[in-house]
Amino acid sequence: SVFATNGLAILTPTSCEVQDTLNGMRCVQMVHPIDSEGKWKLLTISSILKVNGQLYTIKRVMPDFVGASGSVTVYAEDIWYQQADGWLFPDDQPITATTGQSALNGITFRTDYQYRQGSFIYAFQGTSDITDVSISIDIADGRTPIDAILGSGGLVDQIGGELHRDNFSFSINQR
Repeated sequence: SVFATNGLAILTPTSCEVQDTLNGMRCVQMVHPIDSEGKWKLLTISSILKVNGQLYTIKRVMPDFVGASGSVTVYAEDIWYQQADGWLFPDDQPITATTGQSALNGITFRTDYQYRQGSFIYAFQGTSDITDVSISIDIADGRTPIDAILGSGGLVDQIGGELHRDNFSFSINQR
């Protein structure tokens, strides 16, 4: 497993709120004190938080110093959104499928992940139990995998279903 240990530190935040929208954003806003142990220094962009068993990537860090103390507020998104670092390059041929699973396979197959310094590419596994549909996802202008799944004209927009995320696994199944 990519995360076989607890990581670098067990944090002691003063608040931690998870926002989870059906077929939408899942994110965390956490406030951590500027502590004498220096755990607050571990809260950096691209670091991973584990909250309620789920992994989140830190996207913003906002320190608020008050003398030698204060707090750090971080905003983190579900690790699933790291798939947005991939790109379905423009192609005149749409992704067509007759099941949710074959559409997910097509999106995965055609996604190109560009390695950037400091970035990590994780393997995500998607499944779907939705069958007997006609799907055509336009990628003529290019898209991210997230947009091809959740965006306008994307998979969920065409077939419905409910998105479930569990770290590196996800499903789009019938409601």
